[in-house]
Amino acid sequence: MEKKVVIIGIIITLILLLVSIYISTRPKPYSPEEPETWVEDSTIDIDKATGRRMFMDSMGLQYRDTEISTVFELEGYYKGQQFTNQFVEDGEVKIRITTEMTPDDGIMEGFMTEKREDGQWIVDIFLDEDWKEQMNFTNIQWGVMYTKMRPFEFKEIDSGMYHDQIIDDAERFSDDARIRTFGILVGDVTKEHAPGRTMMSLS
Repeated sequence: MEKKVVIIGIIITLILLLVSIYISTRPKPYSPEEPETWVEDSTIDIDKATGRRMFMDSMGLQYRDTEISTVFELEGYYKGQQFTNQFVEDGEVKIRITTEMTPDDGIMEGFMTEKREDGQWIVDIFLDEDWKEQMNFTNIQWGVMYTKMRPFEFKEIDSGMYHDQIIDDAERFSDDARIRTFGILVGDVTKEHAPGRTMMSLS
């Protein structure tokens, strides 16, 4: 009888030990409140930033959750000239849209992601040190008819990398987000439309 008690005690101890090891080593969920954890070696992890709901391919930024499947387009303008990945002038890269940033290399770099949480569309914006230094000012403009605007808040989340976040205007979404109007602009935008702006656009 005593042997059985000892054996049962050992088994229970082993089970508790295994459970403890599993809990302490299993991957922790990504917190949307901690953008510092989304960056490693100056590279933005889209999986972490969007809770594995977004990935990038040749079509654009693919978004998938339990209810919605759509594609966002991310593009840029350098002094009014449109580009997709980077803009080159006289053989020199001036600005780039990328998850792999190199702060202080003289090239302005930025990126944006979007995800749905609790019925709201959240936009995360990332800019590097070169963007901060080379742009006279950076505003975020969004909403139907681009009626919403505020300055980008340069919150450093990694050396030379900055983050800010807005709640997108739900009024611009229809047909389960497959149809969207307007978008999010980040750059030297103002309420008065003017040509020759330098910015990123997520639509």
